[in-house]
Amino acid sequence: MELVVVFPLRSGEVLLGRKKPRTELNYENLGEGLWNGFGGHVEKGSSPEETAIEELFDETGKGLCCKQKDLQAVAQFTIHSPKREDITLHVYLVTEFSGEARESEEMIPQWFAPDQLPTERWKSDDVWLNRILAGEKLIGEIWFKPDDELDHSLIIPWQKD
Repeated sequence: MELVVVFPLRSGEVLLGRKKPRTELNYENLGEGLWNGFGGHVEKGSSPEETAIEELFDETGKGLCCKQKDLQAVAQFTIHSPKREDITLHVYLVTEFSGEARESEEMIPQWFAPDQLPTERWKSDDVWLNRILAGEKLIGEIWFKPDDELDHSLIIPWQKD
């Protein structure tokens, strides 16, 4: 499975969204109640970049638009969990975009200074999010326990062009 996440940056702040509860039956709402970037599953026939653009637009209340050339690939992780198949996560930053973020069906957006990020995030974010916001490019693997708590990770600099 492939997932993408996009973090818009503006005037020294990062835009995060708080994941709203979902009520559909048989829907695993990964990250419900947590603050995160904007993203989702890469569907068959779509690229990670196309998915990143679409998810950013949808999850910001059809508010933020960006172009593929403006997405900066900054990290790629393989995520392992005993509860689900392995995930390849593509992480992007974007500084060039138009529009304003609004609340959507899935997310409540809010801008944060990097040193004031909310603590209600995926525990794995603690090992990489501040690093990419500081300009590092990373690659690695992240392992979760059955209760979705972070087990361990191996993250190194990514020599991506």
